[in-house]
Amino acid sequence: MRAQVSLEYLVVSVVALGLLSVSIMALAGIKDSAADNAELLRFRSSAISLSNAINEVCALGSGNGREVALSTKLSIETSGGDIGPSDVGGSVASGIGDGFVARFVGANASIVRRSPCEIDAAGELEGLVYVENEDGLVTIRGR
Repeated sequence: MRAQVSLEYLVVSVVALGLLSVSIMALAGIKDSAADNAELLRFRSSAISLSNAINEVCALGSGNGREVALSTKLSIETSGGDIGPSDVGGSVASGIGDGFVARFVGANASIVRRSPCEIDAAGELEGLVYVENEDGLVTIRGR
């Protein structure tokens, strides 16, 4: 009888450890997914804040500037002139016509925004950046 109790206890212990290990592996996967989503949200927030600052400085005219705090690294690729569907990812709703396109590029994502002013940004941007309008050319540089 005593051996049967020990065997049953061993089987119950093995099953419990198996369920525990499956649960831990599932939680690790959820944690990785949540971290990726948080990083994407930080990038999107930084890109939209910078885009809004660019448009605000552009609208206010030459000599105006704004400081923007970025929570992730990003870079900006620009194109100008006539904006076509290929510049904005094939989306007609993104704005087609005269103007400039800024593509904000992060580690695993990119966002395309339209701007009425030409944009000059060199290299990767991180932390506190300064956005300034110099005679219709919006320059972005790190602080």
